[in-house]
Amino acid sequence: MALDSVLDSLTTKLGGVITPAVLQPIVDQLATGASDAGMRGRIASMAAAKGRSELDDKVLNVMAGGGLGVLPGGDNLKPVIHPIYGWRVNSFLSAMRIAMVNSKPLQETMKKRSGQFIFYPEFCTQFPGDDATDQRIAAVARAHAGLGPSDVDLAPLYTLGGLFDGAAADAQLKAMGKGGGGTSCIMTARGVYHAAGCDMIDGGEVSINVPGGAELGLGTPTKKTNMVKNSENKWVQQTTWTVRHGRADPSYNNGKKFQDNNKDVRPHLTIGDIYMVEGTGDHLYLARGGGAYAVHVGIIVGHNGDTYYTVDGGAGNGADVTLSPLRELSFKDKVGWAFGERVMLKNKKDSIISFANTTHSFNDDEILQIAAADDDVMSDAGILARMGKEDAFKKLKKPFEDMLNNYKTAKGTPREKLYEKQLNMMRAAIQRLARQIKQGQVGEVRTIHGWWESESYRKLAWAGSKEIATLLK
Repeated sequence: MALDSVLDSLTTKLGGVITPAVLQPIVDQLATGASDAGMRGRIASMAAAKGRSELDDKVLNVMAGGGLGVLPGGDNLKPVIHPIYGWRVNSFLSAMRIAMVNSKPLQETMKKRSGQFIFYPEFCTQFPGDDATDQRIAAVARAHAGLGPSDVDLAPLYTLGGLFDGAAADAQLKAMGKGGGGTSCIMTARGVYHAAGCDMIDGGEVSINVPGGAELGLGTPTKKTNMVKNSENKWVQQTTWTVRHGRADPSYNNGKKFQDNNKDVRPHLTIGDIYMVEGTGDHLYLARGGGAYAVHVGIIVGHNGDTYYTVDGGAGNGADVTLSPLRELSFKDKVGWAFGERVMLKNKKDSIISFANTTHSFNDDEILQIAAADDDVMSDAGILARMGKEDAFKKLKKPFEDMLNNYKTAKGTPREKLYEKQLNMMRAAIQRLARQIKQGQVGEVRTIHGWWESESYRKLAWAGSKEIATLLK
């Protein structure tokens, strides 16, 4: 009877403002009573109905989400057109996803469903069929561009349809936003592919972060552990990983690798592909040093000839998702194929490809130069001296002087610590700017070293009426 009461009240509750907080207790109750024959009968009847209203679609998704762990979507629950990024997720289905991945009673069911059904059905409604997978990939990627750790719509993407719970995904996202562990560009590409219907689990041993890098993170890998003898003739445990879905580029290039001096080995990138860039020559590392290789992946979301738009994770402090400006694929002599930007020359007639504003990698000496670039701004006197002679710092001169004066005036008062904290934040920002300026003066553009295609992956099912009927048997 209690469950009947919940089901009977859905129409009223879903007629108001719908948030994850409103849906969470409902989803929990329905998951707890998942075997209830009355609810299962209602789901079957509504899933088979034609011409459902928007409210009907919402009621069905709440019942199917809580009772079965799937979201069928509906003709009235489409993604939203966005003037800048192109698309945004459906707000109701987003609230359902958040409630579902945070539901403890539903957790085990979600782990099972994550490798069976699409969790972002609004994009299937907009772009139905397996032949529209690449369009869905581009749309899902655009729908998450411009988001960061504070945006509630982003964490569900990293759960891979509920394989990982929402709290874990949210914690990982926030940690990466503070520079913590994890490779969010790979996590973003993997999450987008899975949301669009490519099975990025597929029986593999996957983790919420991707410590093994792009090849393993996008390859649904399996591992095998054996005992082997080491160089000292002692038995030790050895783990080997096998990638089940490899990159697509070897088949196009007849096994040839991308080279810094071979213009003929050209990338074949199109909408929906995951591209990979790396450092070239001795420019192998990220500016932060510590042996961190400069590998990055992103998703092609727009393509016309040699021009591209991409969506990339890992921006900002490490967890923002961005939509690139229009970029052009071009060969840089003795470096390789890379994304650059076409810029007009001073005569306003001719243009060239510039790599100045694209992501770079660095060698060991350049990393030391970047690390030492803030040495002359470690003191207030040094900061003021540089502000007096360098344009990039001049606009910060008055705010810094005002903050310094506020701190000196507040010494010995209750406001001293507040101003000291604000002053230290400004000092850190100025030191970071000094390093960024040096970073822009050295290094080399990262070049294309491979890509993945959606065709390589098994496809998830859309939870339509037939699939729901099967689940209810």
